Amino acid sequence: MRPAAAHDQAQHGVGEDAAGAGPTLAGCQQLVTQRAQVVLFADTTLDQWRLHIKAMNQLLAGEITAEEATEFWTESERGAKRNISHFRHSIHGLSNDDCRVQDCRAARAFHDAIAVARPTARTWLQHMRDMDALMAGKITLEQAAESWTQLRKMGERQLARYDRENRQALRARC
Repeated sequence: MRPAAAHDQAQHGVGEDAAGAGPTLAGCQQLVTQRAQVVLFADTTLDQWRLHIKAMNQLLAGEITAEEATEFWTESERGAKRNISHFRHSIHGLSNDDCRVQDCRAARAFHDAIAVARPTARTWLQHMRDMDALMAGKITLEQAAESWTQLRKMGERQLARYDRENRQALRARC
């Protein structure tokens, strides 16, 4: 194995075929597994964001009371910052350079799902930071409400896109 290939395999989990022409199926599958694990972390935190948004939508539609919405929001926030941190940390172990596995549809699809999950998780974290700022008296209720409206709408679009990318990743094969 060429030194660069050994470095790639050690760093990114991608093996080369005997001729050094490209990634092996085993290397591709290893990368897919690593990326799928990162997507599981994303799913955990994004499901919390989804629940948070759904509670607001149900409240606005008159389907639940403010008290019920507050219960959903409290539940959705439980461990959310920790889950976002786990997701963000899990990304650091992945290669940003997957040019060696361009032909692996599954690796590419999971890469794309992760790429959409990142800003979606940031939107969720921004909302939680806004709520912390509101509670600390650093922003007004009006500022928090305006930000929430924007973040909720953005979150809905991001979650829909993430769901599409995630479905594609789950169907893709090496």
